[in-house]
Amino acid sequence: MALIIEDGSNVASANSYGTVTGFTAYGKARNAHVHGADDLLESHLIKGMDFIEAQHAKFQGQITTEGQALQWPRLDVYVDGLSISSTTIPNILIYALYALAMESFAGNDLQPTRQEKDPGGLTKVKVSTLELEYSEAQPGKSFTPAFSKANALLAQLYKRSGLTLTRS
Repeated sequence: MALIIEDGSNVASANSYGTVTGFTAYGKARNAHVHGADDLLESHLIKGMDFIEAQHAKFQGQITTEGQALQWPRLDVYVDGLSISSTTIPNILIYALYALAMESFAGNDLQPTRQEKDPGGLTKVKVSTLELEYSEAQPGKSFTPAFSKANALLAQLYKRSGLTLTRS
């Protein structure tokens, strides 16, 4: 599957904000050797895109054209108080994609199916008249991954709560 890159001009059928070349350069700059056939690396970029596109309700502004392929470009987006052009794909969005693709490349499931919390095994211990019964959660059953680097980048593109702090 070939990537079709959104460059801010509402590319029909776009499926990525970043390229394989950009992804490998991002990894190399961080001493993380991202390697493999283009198809493999593209699949990790697509998984990162799935994560980003699932955040659509959190993003500032609105899409620029009805029926556009991806959530970006967008209107009415501000980062650090500066307006982002409606024909721009912000670098922080592309970097978040690369950070997520690196997580996927490392074997992390970016959108795991959540299971009901598994209570684990019950253990009963009785010593004289004292009896204890407890349960230990099964590792990984209720784990929700956090991707701090990507989330920190994406947070700059999310809607604000409207609350601000002003020092006087």
